[in-house]
Amino acid sequence: MENSISDGALIEAINPKSLSLIILPTEKCNFRCTYCYEDFQVGRMSSDKILAIKRLLQSRIGTLRQLKLGWFGGEPLAASDIVLELSEFAQNLCQEHGVKLLAGDITTNGSLLDEALLRKLVALNQRIFQISLDGWQAGHDNTRRHGSGGGTFDSVWSTLLMMRQTDLNFATTIRIHLTDINIESVKQLAHAIVKEFSADKRFDVFLKPIENLGGPNAAHISTLSKSDRMTALAEIERILEPIQHIDAVSSHANGYICYASKPNNLVIRANGQIAKCTVAFDDPKNHIGTLQDDGTLSLNNQKLSYWFRGLADRDEDILSCPVYTHPHEKQEDQRKVIALTPI
Repeated sequence: MENSISDGALIEAINPKSLSLIILPTEKCNFRCTYCYEDFQVGRMSSDKILAIKRLLQSRIGTLRQLKLGWFGGEPLAASDIVLELSEFAQNLCQEHGVKLLAGDITTNGSLLDEALLRKLVALNQRIFQISLDGWQAGHDNTRRHGSGGGTFDSVWSTLLMMRQTDLNFATTIRIHLTDINIESVKQLAHAIVKEFSADKRFDVFLKPIENLGGPNAAHISTLSKSDRMTALAEIERILEPIQHIDAVSSHANGYICYASKPNNLVIRANGQIAKCTVAFDDPKNHIGTLQDDGTLSLNNQKLSYWFRGLADRDEDILSCPVYTHPHEKQEDQRKVIALTPI
């Protein structure tokens, strides 16, 4: 079978003149989704770590052609002041050095995003959003609950409607989660999305069956069977046909290289810990180093080699999701050292 990983994709993945950081300004969240894998033990990023990120950017900017900041949590907009501070710093630094600041992406639950904040973020080129829904109203509120125990649908839906009413340049993916109990609710939601957003090219839809990713709720997570998943996806896709772009996959398409496989992409947690993957924070192999207060990185090269092991022979399975050991991997392949220096 012909490998679908292109030369261009590989070159971009290891390009030392490109730097992408996924930053967690806080790991606290105002939601308590029933399937969440995070434990919310780490809080808001300290001023020392904010300064360390600025120092890291200053030390690297002279070697870069492009920079991208991404935002994750917790709920990153629960620390929106940090997002704005670092985004403004990065924008000014890029302008000063002639570096392209790529549009940043924010994974948010949407409940804290008002129009004033949206305008500030877009002005700083942080304008790609992913906002999740678990169905229509009661279906959503059954699984995406507020920390107080109440429902969250109304606040999220009103945010999406607010975004649509603006003339701002952004892109928003409405991520719809499918569970074994919410299919009819999701169908109702799909009809509403078509009615409200099908004419607006700034919105697309991503259908994602819930997976059991571990964490404190792992014992209570019930997922769709493979056959039920395929049936549900097909039915919902038909409803969503008027939407400009729909992605309905349980795994990434051929040719995809996960950010965690890329040497020029790092995750900076709120405590300064460096990771490669945003869904495996409890996995020891994902603790690859620390951001020092002076802006330098202390990294474990042996752990890093695990994340880069798919690059040597363009292994598509590993490149698309390097966090797992795949069935076809030999033991010696898992220990393979890839001589690449991050960023």
